[in-house]
Amino acid sequence: MRRAERAGGGRRRPPSRPVRRSYRSEGLRLGYIDWGGQDLPHMLAVHDLGDSPRTWDLLAPAMRGEFRVLAPEMRGHGESDRPVAAEYGQDRLYADIAAFASEVGLGGAVAVGHGAGARLAARLAAELPEAVSTLVVYDLEAGSDHPQGEWASFEELVDHLCTRRPGAERAVIDRQARSLTGGGLDGRRAFKHDSAAYPSYMGGTEALWDGWGSIRCPTLVLRGRLSGDLGHGEAVRIAEAVTRSRLAEIEGTGR
Repeated sequence: MRRAERAGGGRRRPPSRPVRRSYRSEGLRLGYIDWGGQDLPHMLAVHDLGDSPRTWDLLAPAMRGEFRVLAPEMRGHGESDRPVAAEYGQDRLYADIAAFASEVGLGGAVAVGHGAGARLAARLAAELPEAVSTLVVYDLEAGSDHPQGEWASFEELVDHLCTRRPGAERAVIDRQARSLTGGGLDGRRAFKHDSAAYPSYMGGTEALWDGWGSIRCPTLVLRGRLSGDLGHGEAVRIAEAVTRSRLAEIEGTGR
């Protein structure tokens, strides 16, 4: 048996480190992180607006022995190209996810989405059912104004994120803060993503996708009890709309 294969199942072991790759959608070069394991079933992990594929850094290592974890980076975020006309509507972001699914040959994936990424993953499950076998929807995008985007110091940034993510360990917030922001010589920190993304997505003329009833795969609707984004009533509505669903609420945590 080759060393690249696992002793028990004959599948290849994932590489020791994840790899950053890119693909193209609507003329933009967009990035994604491939955690490896070419012969393993797919897991698609879609981040929220204003977030990063690095938000899955703790989940992916725990899953990569069983799945090839693929985490796309939204347009206008991190190193992905920014559209000239701030095109961040639901249809544009979904076009990117659909292009990504085609690029990697996504099939029978466990799709996990957070925030706006949850709605995108859900739409993929509904419109490309062959690409998604199981869906996990974690919170949804909030309807409030875009949050603060610049801080006087890294410590101030971490303090701010801790208030927005109740129940999360400070070490986890620290890690996330470093991946989401960059700093100048004066010590200030600012988000790396395009500041136009959130207001364009939430306030655009395109309606947010709401086709929950067209999802046919097993679906877990997940929210933190302290969440300010997906409320209990809305979570119940979504779970009731999806034929094969389960609702789970986690105590003592938010987003």
